Amino acid sequence: MGYTIAGGVRTTLRISFKSRMRFKAKVCETVRGARGRNLTYTIGKLNQLLRGWAAYFKLAEAKTLLIELDQWIRHKLRCIVWRQWNRVYTRARNLYALGFG
Repeated sequence: MGYTIAGGVRTTLRISFKSRMRFKAKVCETVRGARGRNLTYTIGKLNQLLRGWAAYFKLAEAKTLLIELDQWIRHKLRCIVWRQWNRVYTRARNLYALGFG
């Protein structure tokens, strides 16, 4: 049901590869639908998805996987913000305001 049992010296539960791919597809679908929407709305939809997924897989030992997924989702959110800053002038102004210039 989404778990993989890893044997060896100590038996552990892990998140299966297919479950990870389905989760990434759902996140991509949510982010793809974010074009033209408010970023807070998209984050709210992602929070629902993440909470449910984390609650279901709370028994799994997957700290590094969750860190990688967190980095990937943050990258997707940065891409949304970058697309919303459509013009070069807007991007330069906002990056300067954030302290990057």
